[in-house]
Amino acid sequence: MSCAVAIAVGILFAVKLRFYGVRAAAAPLAAGLIFAAACACFTLGNEAAEYPAKRWRVRLARFFAVCVGFFAGSGDFYLYAARYESAADVSGITYVTALVEESRETDKGVWYVLKNVSFDGRAAEGKLALYMYATGSKKIADEGSMVAFNAEISANTAWTDEENGRENRAYEWRGLRYEAAACKNFRVIGNAAGLFTRIRLRLKEALKKSASPEAYALGTAVLTGDTAEMDGELLDSFRYGGVAHIFAVSGLHVGALFAFLLTIFSKRRALPGAAKWLIAAGVLAFYGGICGFSASVARAIVMCLAFYADKLFGGKRDSAESMGIAAALVLAVSPAAIFDAGFLLSFGAVAGILSLSPVISRLLSAWIPARGRGKKALRGAVAAVSVSLGATAVTLPVMCRCFGYVSGVSLLLNVFIVPLVSAAFPVFLAL
Repeated sequence: MSCAVAIAVGILFAVKLRFYGVRAAAAPLAAGLIFAAACACFTLGNEAAEYPAKRWRVRLARFFAVCVGFFAGSGDFYLYAARYESAADVSGITYVTALVEESRETDKGVWYVLKNVSFDGRAAEGKLALYMYATGSKKIADEGSMVAFNAEISANTAWTDEENGRENRAYEWRGLRYEAAACKNFRVIGNAAGLFTRIRLRLKEALKKSASPEAYALGTAVLTGDTAEMDGELLDSFRYGGVAHIFAVSGLHVGALFAFLLTIFSKRRALPGAAKWLIAAGVLAFYGGICGFSASVARAIVMCLAFYADKLFGGKRDSAESMGIAAALVLAVSPAAIFDAGFLLSFGAVAGILSLSPVISRLLSAWIPARGRGKKALRGAVAAVSVSLGATAVTLPVMCRCFGYVSGVSLLLNVFIVPLVSAAFPVFLAL
């Protein structure tokens, strides 16, 4: 866990140093050194406690490991930023072919995110954002469609938006490097949908045939995280109620599916532990592929599998360590994930549940009478409230920073919504 924190601080140091100068980078650098010193002084390990002569060796090893994590995070971000900013030299009207990754209808037109982009027959790294402004227009290309059109292309890889005087980060560094304007002759020229895309489309098609439009939109959002079909007012109601996270496929969904698998495995005791782990890994990875392997999905999958490996093969089953492994892997692959609201909310919620929920539960449990018919129900209510309070306490600052509002009713709603979704989700997905 300490190395994951060091990687995150190292990324922040690289951001400040690259875009804001040496003075701005002093604070994260100092924070990294203080954190490394704290890890060396206060987390000595069982071996150091049993053998006092080895304490200084353990201290130096931990200090060195945290420093390596810090500079690894910094270097990783520098390489990521340099690669991201190496946009192709494009200007003027260009013939574009690309694969549709995401399509969405809005009040003002249709929004496309395109990948596997080629400009005048030359392949380019990164994705292209295309917004076709036309009130009431309908999308003509779904996920997996190959499209072609003529448009004026411009690169957008700047960290700051100088015209508006604010940070831009090029769509939060989602891989979007180009923008298209003055689009003409937009047409579908083929289909190149991958396996997971075809499955996702098949799932949506099955829902659409068997449910009302409202139920179809809601079911698609819960199962795949795609809220494009949902009515704007309904989606805003979920957001202001503080429960829109049920549409962001994350630990709630992956954890519910994982718990469902554990229930099945508990009835198959003869199955070897390695086989159970491989089956769980395959099912979770399959579902993650359908949802596009977002940062929150990857975090949840890695954390569940790390925890399950510890449980099956006699480890210490440390949830904090599993979360640290997951965070380190996600940040190593995509350092810019540290600026993603989903990443911050996902890890923040888990950190709050692990660190604060047990304390809150003990405080609330002290008020439960030792005897009585409703004792079991009260303990269940205390557990639900404690989890909700712990997660909310840590994610509150993130909500304020990213969205500018906090829902006061979210605490109450999450107590009921989260257990309901967790129980219904695996059955819904199987159906």
